[in-house]
Amino acid sequence: MYTAPSQPQQPPQSQYPTNIAPMAYPPQPVPQGFAPQGYPPQGYPGQSPQIYQPGPAGVPGYQAVPMLYPVMAVPASGLELMKLLTGIYLKQKLDAIEAFVAYEKANKYKFFPIDQNGNKAGNAIFKAKEKSEPCDRYCFGAGRAFEMTIKLVAGDQEILDFLHLQRPTVCCRCDKGEMTVTLLEGGSQVLGFITGPCTCCQLLIRVFDSHRNLRYSLKGDACQCSIVCAGCPCEQCRVTHFTLNDAAGNVISTMQRRTKFFRAMISDADDFSLIFPSGITVEDKCLLIASLIMMDLSLIHI
Repeated sequence: MYTAPSQPQQPPQSQYPTNIAPMAYPPQPVPQGFAPQGYPPQGYPGQSPQIYQPGPAGVPGYQAVPMLYPVMAVPASGLELMKLLTGIYLKQKLDAIEAFVAYEKANKYKFFPIDQNGNKAGNAIFKAKEKSEPCDRYCFGAGRAFEMTIKLVAGDQEILDFLHLQRPTVCCRCDKGEMTVTLLEGGSQVLGFITGPCTCCQLLIRVFDSHRNLRYSLKGDACQCSIVCAGCPCEQCRVTHFTLNDAAGNVISTMQRRTKFFRAMISDADDFSLIFPSGITVEDKCLLIASLIMMDLSLIHI
């Protein structure tokens, strides 16, 4: 016969403690090329803050762990990305061999979005490498023939070929020739031409559309301290100022060439910051980006 226990049975005790607060995890940074789900990609204007997982309230020292999702840091279209940009920051890579051995190598560049102050912001969105012959670089200098493909990138991954730049050899030290700008995305379309005409006491780059109508001019005084005292590391000699003018000659924006303290003493590697005028087309933005390359290779590396 079954006999009921005199006291109710207690449930077995857990072998693990239950009064320990949740473990605090350090915040996890978003890796380059990734962004939180549901938000614009990182690295260009309009970036939103991270999304964090909800955690128990009132627990001292607890910090929520961010949720990471593999979203590319740039759109899959260079033209769509150009619509979002308010300006561009061009950064030339410093080559140690070129700096210490005085041997001119093919230039490499990265392109970044800019903030409202014209400073670099976010990750690189384009990159490019000059293709030229060593003999041309040595014999013709700034007049050498070159071509360059500007590629859309996400981190270290190349997404697509975006623009192609090409200029033949220029024998005259005064005239910097003509560079052709071709859009590669979606086919092959000539967007326009960039020229560096012969001028006196002025740095000048002209931008033409595909019908050879003048669109813009980049102008700078050739007597600025950064040009006359090239290589001087003082602050005044590390910034060159330019104006962006429309076809009628009206100033519509500004551009700066910048050199850091150490780089100014050992190299001619420069950075350029250009603010786009409001309301311009995507094609005009592409031409202005190309004009910075023409400025660096033709007028700065004389």
